[in-house]
Amino acid sequence: MTIQIGVLGPVRITINDVALALSSRQIGRVATVLAGWPGEVVDSSRLIDALWGSRSIPITRNTLQAHVSQLRKVIGPDRLLSRAGGYVLNVAARDIDANAFEEAVQRGTCAVRAQRYATGLRSFGQGLALWRGDAFLDVDDPELLARREFLDEMHAHAVEQHLECELELAQDSGDMSVVIGLMRAAAANRPEREHRWTLLIRALAVADRQSETGLVFTRAQEQLRESCGLGPGPELLDTYEKALMHAADLIPDTWKLHHNLPRAAGLGAIGADPRVLSMIEQLSRTLFDQTSREIWVVSDDASPTDLATAIGHAARGDFRVGVHVHDADAGDLVLPLEPSPELLVIAHGAPERVHACRDALDQGPFATPRFVYCSRGEPTATEHAIVFHYPAATGVS
Repeated sequence: MTIQIGVLGPVRITINDVALALSSRQIGRVATVLAGWPGEVVDSSRLIDALWGSRSIPITRNTLQAHVSQLRKVIGPDRLLSRAGGYVLNVAARDIDANAFEEAVQRGTCAVRAQRYATGLRSFGQGLALWRGDAFLDVDDPELLARREFLDEMHAHAVEQHLECELELAQDSGDMSVVIGLMRAAAANRPEREHRWTLLIRALAVADRQSETGLVFTRAQEQLRESCGLGPGPELLDTYEKALMHAADLIPDTWKLHHNLPRAAGLGAIGADPRVLSMIEQLSRTLFDQTSREIWVVSDDASPTDLATAIGHAARGDFRVGVHVHDADAGDLVLPLEPSPELLVIAHGAPERVHACRDALDQGPFATPRFVYCSRGEPTATEHAIVFHYPAATGVS
């Protein structure tokens, strides 16, 4: 039985993905406070103060016990334990959405620092999908109120970083138009967040819509003065000046770098399969941790071509040169000529042709080439390879 407790927004408890109905608001408030310290004893007096504050009276302790009893009936006696002086919510930290949100945002932040924008986009997306509103609502505890402020700041950061990843991964004007629309909405929602105006101006410049950058910059000035009493900061001013000069360093690397990716439209269920995404998360970490070893992805039922394309699109943006999906049976591997630090080749085809592809990659001008081979059945030799299995995707063999 899996349980998740949501405190990002109105309290929500689900067991095996089924939302449970709480009979009263007070029971939800008890769950909210306990969710602030999963696995730890929360003192009864702390619960009383958080729920009733200065209005607490002697009878309140009996009322608390009644609410705890009702909550225990909902989530099960093994999930809510009585301890000397208090109660323990017996769930893992990851089962609280606020903790899962923090973890996802931290993963995304680390990925962006490493210029792994595809991984960052997925991580921030996973975190933002959990957000339903302000955290730890309807309770009055100093630590939880402070954490609410922290999570609000983290949410604003995640929104901006997710937009930045979208910008970095845009490949054409159609992609950028969608990004610009999202950025306009984000800036209008939180006009005091200067970085959102910076991202919007950069996106307009990349889309060659310089005539709009002046209007946005003027709007940003007005909004910042109205909300903060301050003018634009150095980052916004610098980006605006670069936009006026058509500076090349505003253009995302994905617009400049060589890619050889088939269109993703024909992937069907594979591209949306959560098992693929789970496998790719593991595969991506392995690619960065084990740069000297090749990786095989084997499947008994999926087309190697479709699987290679799904992996390629998910990994696009994690490499500063690009991702190449190569049909080894169709011809020799043609590498980009410019020297650069990173390249990922995902190949499929006959083993002997794939080995020739790997040899060509090793002789290329890349400091850290990475190689993935998608095949049906087990690889012919595994002593030098890390093997992932689809659809099981339960780990590395």
